[in-house]
Amino acid sequence: MFTQALTLAAGSCRHAERVVWSGGRLRPITMPSLFGALKHQSEGWVLFDTGHAPRFAACAGNWLYRLVAPYRVAHHEGAAAQLAARGVRPEEVRHVVLSHLHPDHIGGARDFPNATYHLSNDAWRAAGLLRGWRKLFAAWFPALLPDDFLSRANLIRGLPDQGFGPFRQTADLFGDGSLKLVGLPGHAAGQLGMMVNLIDSQRLFYAADACWISDSFKSSLPPSRLTRLIVHDYAESLRTLDKLTQLWRHHPDVRIIPAHCPQAQLGEIAIASACA
Repeated sequence: MFTQALTLAAGSCRHAERVVWSGGRLRPITMPSLFGALKHQSEGWVLFDTGHAPRFAACAGNWLYRLVAPYRVAHHEGAAAQLAARGVRPEEVRHVVLSHLHPDHIGGARDFPNATYHLSNDAWRAAGLLRGWRKLFAAWFPALLPDDFLSRANLIRGLPDQGFGPFRQTADLFGDGSLKLVGLPGHAAGQLGMMVNLIDSQRLFYAADACWISDSFKSSLPPSRLTRLIVHDYAESLRTLDKLTQLWRHHPDVRIIPAHCPQAQLGEIAIASACA
């Protein structure tokens, strides 16, 4: 099981409220790029996403992406630097779950030389079909991934295991029920979430970009229709958001963590004493 769990932010971006949820104002809000870091008793350190990283500034064509999603990240804010400051060396990270392949989720992926990367095969196939301007508009920057990525990638081709709540299918990554990958279609092709079962009966659900802020699932606030231009399937994203709302209403023991929620509590989650 898990002996440590942290939620941290690697960089941030700014959007108008009206983009983040329908009916919002034009004022901009700062949205962190969150990632999860958890220590499993036998599998070692596991990350959910990696947030942004300073290297993104070197990606070709990033100026256009930055116009759409202006981001900020300092060198000390990358996932590897933040973990190192807490005594976790990059070499100790054994697993990285990538919810999808947008740069604010894979920005730090090159920094973990011993990690296996777990992601949906559908996400990888969809990215491989992108060419030219389509690649740029889909925010696909393969240079953010390590050169030996495919040799270390576990491409998830199905969700054969028992689900929970409104999510009927999962993939039990370690076979012990502690970490289940969940399909969250809509925002990006093959997007995955991650349910973590802690031994003190807490459950964490890293919801990636199924919604950007907690108010979205608590108040059924969908993103603006303008996001049709950037999401994979807007109608499917609304159905996924509805499932998150159902999960929140009927399973209050689950802490749902959207990838960009400004209200997310950062730092260590208090489970260590229960997991000793």
